Amino acid sequence: MTAHFSTRALGRVRTGMRADEMAFAFPGSRLADVVAAVERTAATDNVVAKYAAEDVRRFGPG
Repeated sequence: MTAHFSTRALGRVRTGMRADEMAFAFPGSRLADVVAAVERTAATDNVVAKYAAEDVRRFGPG
């Protein structure tokens, strides 16, 4: 397990990728599926973020 995490850290350093970034690979033929899934997730995240922001306005942070 440690070697796996070390390899990822090494890859980030070599590519200049920050720890809060990620990369992944998928078959090009699945690009439309991946884009659709990301768009659905982003739309859901936006709905939840608006709901949470409204809660903060009504009840205050925390």
